[in-house]
Amino acid sequence: MAPQNMPPRKLNRAPEYGSRNTDWGAWPEDERQTIDYRTADYCIKALESPPVDRPLFLVCGIF
Repeated sequence: MAPQNMPPRKLNRAPEYGSRNTDWGAWPEDERQTIDYRTADYCIKALESPPVDRPLFLVCGIF
């Protein structure tokens, strides 16, 4: 999985509060680029085509 990307500067315009890890705002603009979206998409695809020769064990963690 790709590392979580962060915007080049904070979105909340409160430089005294925390870091980019404690920021809030819409980023990236395209939700399909987020780690959570890509994780859920992977799990959906795994459920759509489960293995036929072994049991399927799938865990989806979204933070």
